[in-house]
Amino acid sequence: MTDTDADAYELPTLPRYRSWAEREAAQRATRDAERDALVQRIQASRASQNRHEREGSQRRQLADIQVFRALMLDVLEHPLAKTKSPRSGSFASFKSVCSLIKQRSGEDPSFLSPGLSQSLPFFYKMVSTPAAWIAIADRLADHTRAGLTREMTALGPFAGLRVSIRSILVNMGIQNVVQLRGAIASSSIVLEHDISSNGLTRRRWGELLKWLDRQP
Repeated sequence: MTDTDADAYELPTLPRYRSWAEREAAQRATRDAERDALVQRIQASRASQNRHEREGSQRRQLADIQVFRALMLDVLEHPLAKTKSPRSGSFASFKSVCSLIKQRSGEDPSFLSPGLSQSLPFFYKMVSTPAAWIAIADRLADHTRAGLTREMTALGPFAGLRVSIRSILVNMGIQNVVQLRGAIASSSIVLEHDISSNGLTRRRWGELLKWLDRQP
């Protein structure tokens, strides 16, 4: 028999059986990987659902604001026309925006002047100053486009902060307290000394730090 024939009849190499500890470690690693993959899928699903809910809330809020703005614009453009209450189709949006304005003014007392506050939410009083309410509607629309929906401001991670501060944080991509602390630690968010700045001026910075100290 030649060497080649001998090689052909050699027994196959037997598999090396791992020890019990090695098998347990491999099985545990497999279970951990499967669990982590499941957790990641659940988190991704929740994030997607939350995003859809935020986007839906944002669209509904913007639609209500546009209806409110159109009502005031109509009064502004036709001041001599007899003022009527909003029709049933517009009344729901009118009430929704009035509630939003009340919420924002409660969060930020400077959001609404005392004169305007006294006329809220009476349509027949509000139409006497339509230009002022159009400006308010435009500010609300800017906040909404920045991601500050009614649900987010009332229950979100930055509840208790002024809308202007929340707008700055959201526009910077900061969505929660952990990210905020990290941004401050890395100096990517800092005090701006320019009093006319749209950033974190001394007053806003002081409010932000006091609010942050109260967070768990």
